Amino acid sequence: MSINTVNSSISSRSLIDNVIEPILSSTNIFNILTHISANTPATSGVVSRPRNKFIEDNRKIYSWDTQINQPLLEKSAIQGALDRHWYGEPLEYVTINSSVHAKIPDPELYPQDDGRIYDEFIPRTIDGTNEYPPGDPGSGLQPVSSQPKFGLKFNRTTNIVGNGSLSGVSVISQVEGKAETWTFEFSSDKTTIFVTSNLRGAQTPAVVGVQYSLTNPNCPIDFLVSAGSRAFENGDAFIVNVPITGVPEVSTANLNGRWEIIDGVTLTAGNTIDPNSLEYDPSSPRASWVIWVETLFSSVNNTIIGYNIHFRELKLIAESESKHTKFWYNSVDQLLDSDTRNRVYDKIKVLRSNLDAYGKNLQTTENYDVVGAVKDANGTTNIYALEVVPSDTQSVQISGDGVPDNILQFEMFSSTHFKYFDLANPEVIYDTIPAGWGAVDFSDGSFVDASGRYGRYSYRGNLDFMWQHFSPNTNMIDPTTSNIHDSFILTRGYYDNIMSYVTGASTIVPTPPTPLELRNSFGYLFEKKMLSDTVIMHPGKIRLLFGELAEAQLRAKFKVVKLPTASFSDERIKMEVVNVINEYFNINNWDFGTKFYATDLSSAIHQALATEIATVVIVPVYSVNYFGSLFVIEPGMDEILQSCARISDIEIVSDLTPSVMRQKQ
Repeated sequence: MSINTVNSSISSRSLIDNVIEPILSSTNIFNILTHISANTPATSGVVSRPRNKFIEDNRKIYSWDTQINQPLLEKSAIQGALDRHWYGEPLEYVTINSSVHAKIPDPELYPQDDGRIYDEFIPRTIDGTNEYPPGDPGSGLQPVSSQPKFGLKFNRTTNIVGNGSLSGVSVISQVEGKAETWTFEFSSDKTTIFVTSNLRGAQTPAVVGVQYSLTNPNCPIDFLVSAGSRAFENGDAFIVNVPITGVPEVSTANLNGRWEIIDGVTLTAGNTIDPNSLEYDPSSPRASWVIWVETLFSSVNNTIIGYNIHFRELKLIAESESKHTKFWYNSVDQLLDSDTRNRVYDKIKVLRSNLDAYGKNLQTTENYDVVGAVKDANGTTNIYALEVVPSDTQSVQISGDGVPDNILQFEMFSSTHFKYFDLANPEVIYDTIPAGWGAVDFSDGSFVDASGRYGRYSYRGNLDFMWQHFSPNTNMIDPTTSNIHDSFILTRGYYDNIMSYVTGASTIVPTPPTPLELRNSFGYLFEKKMLSDTVIMHPGKIRLLFGELAEAQLRAKFKVVKLPTASFSDERIKMEVVNVINEYFNINNWDFGTKFYATDLSSAIHQALATEIATVVIVPVYSVNYFGSLFVIEPGMDEILQSCARISDIEIVSDLTPSVMRQKQ
């Protein structure tokens, strides 16, 4: 579990669509929503992909807790918390009697649309000729208060919408010695039913009103779903829990779930939790947030200058603890299958010879796609570890199609298997809870105990596995070649794009050129080589440090203590510090693989501002980093370090207390 932050200066009107909602498509959010599902009693064992879009549905068909037949307007709720406006844009603007009107969908034809728009005073129309409703003053504002801080919590289920029935459930063949959960979930067409087992995976879909065994005679389960007076909706599901012995139990739910606002008062209750806290408890009103939205105000006139969007990340890491296997992740070349044109991922395969959570053989090999390299708190790549997700998860999250092999496979495989640590000394790991800790209470799905002192993470070790690596042509070695020359090239175009991105002139994240592009641009170099030589061109990359554009684990604040005799204002000192940092990281002073030493930069700032500042330290802001974590930063052999620090990353403080410096307790 870690916490990432996205900083944005776009308007609150665009924040939901351009920043907050895209976060739902990230792999690590997918992991945490799956974790929530697996550890919610009502959905434990349910195989259903968490959605990556908010729901904005004005029909009064949803029910949860004591709320009956309510609309589900998640974007409107978020917009209200941001600035009290309604969420929505008109189809177009038209002029009626010399007055601008907003054309909206006809509520009779499109009942899902609530007809409200962001502009509070612009009257509305549905036909472009008449106001709707007559004399309309506009959408107005929501009857809520805007909140400078609020959280978003994901509730895995709401009540089922349709009132049809499930009958004739018969398990024809049961998996020996294992409890099984079957999920019958309705698709968007409201008649097709996805049939999935947490042990056997996806089966052939069912159809409302048709006995399942008639069209799927070889399936190990039989049932019939009949329609009722109220139609089923997308996400409606019958959940059949088949115990090892006994009669199957049937429950219902809508698996689309519901995003809920956690108000700022609840979120900060007790002042014991902040966006960098790793405390997560799905059952806690204040510690169950997945996304935390924070409004930033100017210190000069208290106007809104931007937003910090903090969100939790849950990563699956495959690691060679014995360090007998060194991994390599190709972050530049994306291999494509020549037949399907889909991306080809490296694989980590947990072989079927391993034991499952029940102590029995897995029976089938579990596949994971490799999606990234693993870096430590200093940003250094761990060559013995890879970040993975259940196979085909990526195709689902990115394109919306494809079916993951089993999104619950790690949750089931690691069930009840944990490693434990003291939050004050997280480097020391325990296989079991030490007796000296006393009574330690972890709620279902939490990573920190009720006291906030101890942590845990899911773990399985000593596994038989296979790493399947697909190498691009640019990284294949010709055995007949005797001299191999690795060339690292940082192109001017890529560097200029990075500088534009850092200065805010561009919002597009630059990508380095591919090896093929380098060969096309610098092919003349091959004319100089010997016949026995092989020249491999590697694209050089810029790794950004300190600012909001840097990787989360490399972000930091510069804490500056002024001298009592200083003549510069606080803003002037901040500007001078940024200037020194930029000069220190002049590209002409750096080479590939050159390490960064914090003491060198601090010394340069002291020398430049000797009469203005008493001291300056670099304090990391990443949730698991502490003072000293960024004293030395080692880039990859193809990377050059550069700063993206801005004035907002420089803070003037009166004293360097342990809390200011984030010293480890």
